[in-house]
Amino acid sequence: MIEFFTGLQPLQAGETDPDRMISRIKELDRSNAIDRVLVGYSSTWPHNHATAPFALAASEKFSPIVAHRPGVMAPVAAARYFATLDVLARGRLAVNVVVGGSDKDLRRESDDLPKAGRYRRAVEYLDLVRRAWTETEPFDHHGEYYTAEAVKLQAKPVQGQVPIFMGGESADAVDFGARHADLYMLWGNRSPVRRNVSTRSPRRPRAMIARCGSR
Repeated sequence: MIEFFTGLQPLQAGETDPDRMISRIKELDRSNAIDRVLVGYSSTWPHNHATAPFALAASEKFSPIVAHRPGVMAPVAAARYFATLDVLARGRLAVNVVVGGSDKDLRRESDDLPKAGRYRRAVEYLDLVRRAWTETEPFDHHGEYYTAEAVKLQAKPVQGQVPIFMGGESADAVDFGARHADLYMLWGNRSPVRRNVSTRSPRRPRAMIARCGSR
């Protein structure tokens, strides 16, 4: 199955009128060609943890893919935030886990872990997030990067899990996404990457997502 998504920066640099953001969301609502909208992440952009909920409140169709870096939030806090947002979104939420990216941009938010370490950390991060979403009794976690005690969430995702999307074309990104993502995100016309994901994937991501534009 292939779904189509576009990118959106809901609040532009220096913009102070949220009505313009609402207009962009309404324009996307009128499109029948877009399944989801990626709300990206950068350390210099307006924070998508604020803009994504605002966009959801302005639309009954908006289905966001909220980009998220494991290094900027503790995993249990992230699990709680995204579970709550998914309930408010009536199950329309997906999360794009961003592991790589610009080292300079990562260091702006005090994340100086080397790339290989970031992928190891992301595996533990996702394991803990998913466990927090599904466990019904308190549990402890003691790992290489994280320790958490008596973890229990009152809010749970509508479908039990929030879908995890991954992207990227490096060997590390393809391998990580094939093993740990529910859906793999591709730029348009990336058949070699798609084949690479399929051959490496024990999880068999159920959909590829082709990017068809940006806003």
